[in-house]
Amino acid sequence: MKLPKLAIDNYQFTILVFILLVIAGISSFLSMPRTEDPPVNVPGASVIVIFPGATPVDLEELVAQPIEDAINELGDIKRIQTTIKDGLVYLSVEFYFGMDARKKYDEVVDKVNGIRGELPAEILELNFLEWTTSDVVIMQLALVSESAPFRELFKEAERLKKMIQQSKGVKSVGIKAYPDEEVRISLNFPKMAAMNISLDQVEKAILSNNANIPGGSLKLSGKNFNIQTSGSYSSLPEIENTVVHSFRGWNIYLKDIADVVFTYEDQIYYARVNGKRCIFLEVKQKEGYNIFRIREDLQTEIMDFTDALPAGISLFPVFDQSIWVEQRINHFLGNLLQGILLVGLIVLLAMGFRSSMIVILAIPLSIIMGLFMVDLSGFGLQQISIAGLVVALGLLVDNSIVMVENINRFRFLGYSPREASIQGASEIGWPIISATATTVLAFIPIIMMPEASGEFIKSMPVTIIATLTMSLLVALALTPLVTSKIYHPISVNATKKRLKFFENRLQKLIEGPYRRSLHYALNHKVLAIGFAVAALIISLFVFQYVGISFFPKAEKPQFLIQINLPEGTNLDKTNLVTMDVEAMLDTLSGISYYASNIGHGNPRIYYNVFEKNYAKNFAEIFVQLKEYNAREFDELMVQLRHQFSEYPGARINVKEFEQGHPIEAPVMVNVTGENLDILKEISEDVERMISEQPGIINLDNRMSKKRIDLSVNINKIRQVFTEFLSLRSIKPSGRPSMVWPSQNSVIHKGKSTRLFCECQLEKR
Repeated sequence: MKLPKLAIDNYQFTILVFILLVIAGISSFLSMPRTEDPPVNVPGASVIVIFPGATPVDLEELVAQPIEDAINELGDIKRIQTTIKDGLVYLSVEFYFGMDARKKYDEVVDKVNGIRGELPAEILELNFLEWTTSDVVIMQLALVSESAPFRELFKEAERLKKMIQQSKGVKSVGIKAYPDEEVRISLNFPKMAAMNISLDQVEKAILSNNANIPGGSLKLSGKNFNIQTSGSYSSLPEIENTVVHSFRGWNIYLKDIADVVFTYEDQIYYARVNGKRCIFLEVKQKEGYNIFRIREDLQTEIMDFTDALPAGISLFPVFDQSIWVEQRINHFLGNLLQGILLVGLIVLLAMGFRSSMIVILAIPLSIIMGLFMVDLSGFGLQQISIAGLVVALGLLVDNSIVMVENINRFRFLGYSPREASIQGASEIGWPIISATATTVLAFIPIIMMPEASGEFIKSMPVTIIATLTMSLLVALALTPLVTSKIYHPISVNATKKRLKFFENRLQKLIEGPYRRSLHYALNHKVLAIGFAVAALIISLFVFQYVGISFFPKAEKPQFLIQINLPEGTNLDKTNLVTMDVEAMLDTLSGISYYASNIGHGNPRIYYNVFEKNYAKNFAEIFVQLKEYNAREFDELMVQLRHQFSEYPGARINVKEFEQGHPIEAPVMVNVTGENLDILKEISEDVERMISEQPGIINLDNRMSKKRIDLSVNINKIRQVFTEFLSLRSIKPSGRPSMVWPSQNSVIHKGKSTRLFCECQLEKR
């Protein structure tokens, strides 16, 4: 091994190299992206279609099937899964891992947009979701007010949104739980019938007057003038004064047959914080940016915004990811300091002051230089890479300890510090390389793990390998150089005199009990091997009682409460159930605050929990505890699950945050077939068998959800509704007639009843 001698003989170059590596490591530490979770891009995408009022049967034929056919033309598809509910289609397509995730997402978007003209025009929203952990909300804010109108809340939210968007590193800012404003036209059908005005006439009149058509240009007196038309509507009076018809020589305006008001749309999403009405703002971070720098910029903007808020409106911070990132980094720095102190203390007592300083120096140097390699590999500081640093902390001091001890051995043999450093390092160099290589190779399979799990955890083995490699370089080059400069010569005769008290005790321990135990084991080989085999058998027996999980719990003082009511439940009923849950949460002393989402999922604040879209029978409550204690947290989860399991007419799940790549559930059982009735029976049997297993929580059978609808049997012979809507039923006298109300049969649970239908059409 010639590296120690080269490092000592060329000490200026060696020192310069290590100084450059340290500077590069410090620069990487200061500039590395900081997030809570590692960015993982899975080759896949989700297509979300919102079509209010459409049934699952219609959605399958008109929306789901055309989109599936279009996406199926792409290559490398692993799985296409579609979920259809009333007014909602959720289609997910997964490609084989290893494909370019961004490219595959763009291909899905292009394919769906290519058939957009073939899909129904009544579709309210068509959204795409990229499968990436970098799309997580890093900050969730709530504008709270019990009295301020939504218009004023939205105005303040827009002002804050513009301020936040100017901050570097902010990807997007969204406003949630705000009902859009609309112009609502409520037609007076009796008046329309009296004037023989049809709904089609009114619609065409409004559309034609709201058109913004270029007027072209006009040549006049050697000049060219662009003609500008009045364009679309800009005020309510313009809409009210739209001419829709003429009757007996008089123009009929829209205000003569309708009420035109500017109001909010029917609310489909309620939001509250601690029971108080609010709207949410969600902030997303650009990939590759430092979350702490983003927070510094946002804190100034938020403070200025809060000071200027009008009376009756307050800003409440619901979630801030930077807090948890800071806690994890501080936790690691605390572990690092503890490790340095403990290692330094043991080495100080066993090897002396100078030797302990050399070993202690190896710890931060290896980590700092290792961070430079981690940064070059494309990883930042997040919970997985920090976990790798914690693991490496207990490994990287071994090389320097072994190296310093062997150099001291040569010093005690009478070698000069320089010769002892060269001889000691050269003798132990290859064994240290071999030992480090075996440790490094143990982490190579983790790097090569397939699928999303491997991608998610890859930064941990990379971090460990990088820091161990740097510790090896420190042990082989820097440690011999430092010992050759700071050690003093020591004579053989003075060796025993220079041994410290603790060193003498350590030597006696090695020479005494340990040596006797070693001799006994070597002289009784069968007994020693039998004892080892027995210990192995006992360990295997006890192992079955140890819990097994590839990824641990997140260990955060946060959780979600998901409320699911039967299909067809309206938003008001869901809101009442949510209020009951909120009232129960108010009685718990350990809860700091909670944020309720009725009709929608909470914004995506955790990387493997996706935001649920609009559903009137669904609500989700984000709960923040005052502090996290593992035992108390588990007891609270058991208590809440027991209480909510007895709630009538609703399924209420308590969901903890867990580590790992995004999955819908740890265990999923799919039953396939053509007959829905048979599938329902089988699914109920499977559900019953699974529920009998111990430890099962949050069991969900989608086929068990029942729905009650009203089936209207229209009398097509009389065509009552057709005559009513067309308004063309004219008596011989020339006066229009109306059927009001109209009667039709309704079939409900096998029984026939009568339904009186009162119709009011609104133009939105």
